Amino acid sequence: MKYTPIIITSLTLVIMLTHIILPDREFSENENRILQQLPEMSKRELLNGDFSEKTSSYLADQFPFRDGILSAKTTFEKATFHSLINNVFIGKDGYRIENYSPSDCTRTVAKNVNTLVDATKAKVELMLVPTAIESLSDKTPVFSEGVHPSQLEDLNNIYSLSNADNISSHIAALKKSDRKTYYRTDHHWTSEGAYLGYLAFCRENEIEPQPESAFDIKTVTQCFKGTIYSKLNEGGETGEQIKAYLKDEDLEIKYDSKSSNSLYNYDYLEKKDKYSFFLDNIHTLVQIKNKNAQSDKTLVVIKDSYANCFIPFLTAHYKYIYVIDPRSFTDSLTEFINEKKADTVLVLYNMNTLSEDTGMMGEWF
Repeated sequence: MKYTPIIITSLTLVIMLTHIILPDREFSENENRILQQLPEMSKRELLNGDFSEKTSSYLADQFPFRDGILSAKTTFEKATFHSLINNVFIGKDGYRIENYSPSDCTRTVAKNVNTLVDATKAKVELMLVPTAIESLSDKTPVFSEGVHPSQLEDLNNIYSLSNADNISSHIAALKKSDRKTYYRTDHHWTSEGAYLGYLAFCRENEIEPQPESAFDIKTVTQCFKGTIYSKLNEGGETGEQIKAYLKDEDLEIKYDSKSSNSLYNYDYLEKKDKYSFFLDNIHTLVQIKNKNAQSDKTLVVIKDSYANCFIPFLTAHYKYIYVIDPRSFTDSLTEFINEKKADTVLVLYNMNTLSEDTGMMGEWF
């Protein structure tokens, strides 16, 4: 026992020296996110607590050998039969399912959607997508029932306050489907799940949906390890497939200022962030023109990343599609919609994003 203080002090010094010697990382490819950098001190941030919070995040993000320590922690907790690790359930059949925290922005979401209804002439639709914790309840551990709050309760509360046309038939379809509608190691729905959402969208808009036979369904990778895998940093997990519903269309696309003719970026299949294959990752504004579309109509989509594998199903039905990420879109959404003379506006989000999305929480005027 008399050597314990010496050992602890030595370990602390080693960690401190390692932290000083090693350069700070700006990006974690494993976690697919920007890491907190050393914050600058200011009087305002000291007083409101932001400096303390950023410093805590900086120390956690830049902790030496963070990935290895996280992997060891996950291995130990699995070995000791923990079923909830880092807020992720160790589910059946290899599923890793994010827990759900209740939304605290119900009224803000409804308020922003209702702003579009009141300030534009377009038909405004709201489509909220439950995540795997709700749709794949049979894959979660038995004890987890009742541990997490109901997404459907929050979803229905938002729908009840919304003056938009609420799309909801996909909710039951996702739950009842025998397809692989969510990834095992990622928080997104799969292309098969997005296709069920597309069918629900078509029903709401009285559009004849394209059958699956109209697409060339290809497996573009078999080694995808997504964001939930990264949260646990498990070793030994095999990758999974990403399927794409491909179609030969004459498209003109502008990703912010970059021009393209494809809804897909195959370069991402060689990287950790393989889901960014869809719609070339994240952009403030994506403009899609299909000269051979079935109509001359215009659609505006306000969205999170769940829309990235969903948008390709819609291109056949609209001549113009504008895809907006409100987190970085600085213009007035209502003015943009009116300027483009949009026929339809679709607000598409998954339920886990709502409380964290800064765009959803902002002003949409």
